[in-house]
Amino acid sequence: MTVSVIIPAYNSGAFIAAAIDSVMRQTRPVSEIIVIDDGSTDSTREIVAAYPQIKMLSQNHQGPSAARNAGIHRARGQWVAFLDSDDLWYPEKTEKQLTALAAHPSAAFSFSTLTSFCSPDDVVISREPYLPNELRAWMSRRPSVDGSAYGNVYQLLLRTNCVHTSSVIALRGALLDVDLFDEKLTHGEDHDLWLRLSRRWPAVLITDSISQYRIHSASVSGERGRRQDLFYRSSIEILTKHLSAFPSFDAAKALAITYNGYATFQLKERQWAAAKRLASKGLCVIPTPSGFRLWLEAAFPKAYYHTISMIRGGRVS
Repeated sequence: MTVSVIIPAYNSGAFIAAAIDSVMRQTRPVSEIIVIDDGSTDSTREIVAAYPQIKMLSQNHQGPSAARNAGIHRARGQWVAFLDSDDLWYPEKTEKQLTALAAHPSAAFSFSTLTSFCSPDDVVISREPYLPNELRAWMSRRPSVDGSAYGNVYQLLLRTNCVHTSSVIALRGALLDVDLFDEKLTHGEDHDLWLRLSRRWPAVLITDSISQYRIHSASVSGERGRRQDLFYRSSIEILTKHLSAFPSFDAAKALAITYNGYATFQLKERQWAAAKRLASKGLCVIPTPSGFRLWLEAAFPKAYYHTISMIRGGRVS
């Protein structure tokens, strides 16, 4: 099982060496490392050039999707592993994933939980493994065997994108079959690809954290509210695209739930008009009691809160 590692890099001089070193420390060596410099203006190219065993491609700045796609086309390995230039792998990553994939030959990709970390000068970030409730539920129905769980993750990924790109090893042929990353997307391009992969093939989850996600000032899209807003907008764009290409009740339900979640977020921000608009869109996809409740709450907030207060026997200030 040969593995090509794809590392897109854009002004990554502060982190790229650590990322490369983490690949070179693997207990099961990879076949090749391909760094795609996406038009960097810092020291990225010079740092990569100091590693003679690395293949480096250079392109004008086109974004991570175009960079990853260029790397996949150049790759010669049967499997492709992705690593963002500011993230890290634990030494046993490829060994654990390839062992699990060999035990499940019908799987087209593998991913894992991961831990976050921060640079010493940044604020302290929790280092607990990323394990959302939806992934916990999926794991509970598929007991871990030798540190891995196998199965269909399509329904899981409709509910939440719990696959971090730096944890993924995927069959190169499968990536090509589903047309790689969508280079027109500016956010959520990874979620879009994992959905298309998981529609056709099962996956293997490594239950241990074998990748590290670096959190630093340049990687955070603003304060928490802005990040949450971006998450909802991105999810709606991806699920709308997916529903259009692959119509199904499950995809429609996932989109409606996401609209409702975004409406709830706007209600907490007291953005009544935005919440009403989003609840309306969710109702147009699939009418649900929760969607109708959100619409009422947004359309008539004072009356809604007064009614709820009366029902609960409380008071409204």
